[in-house]
Amino acid sequence: LHSFPTRRSSDLSRYASTSDGEEFVELASIYVTNTPEAWETKLRTAGARRSMIEQKFDIVYKYYENDWGIDLEKLREIVLRRQQDVPTLDLDI
Repeated sequence: LHSFPTRRSSDLSRYASTSDGEEFVELASIYVTNTPEAWETKLRTAGARRSMIEQKFDIVYKYYENDWGIDLEKLREIVLRRQQDVPTLDLDI
């Protein structure tokens, strides 16, 4: 797992601030479960921390892409599309 430029939390979530590893996966999770507009709003409201969040996310994005062959942009599209199906899922098997 890659380390981030600083230990200071990006403040995207309270859980992410518990450790570097948790922050790493939270950045990916928050990214793929939010629309591009919602992600941009989070960055905009981060104020001065935006640059740090973007630097850390760049590390996360490259890690998923280079080490696992996962395009987080494509994963986000799939996750957001499937989130729309959740209310109509038949869970009675």
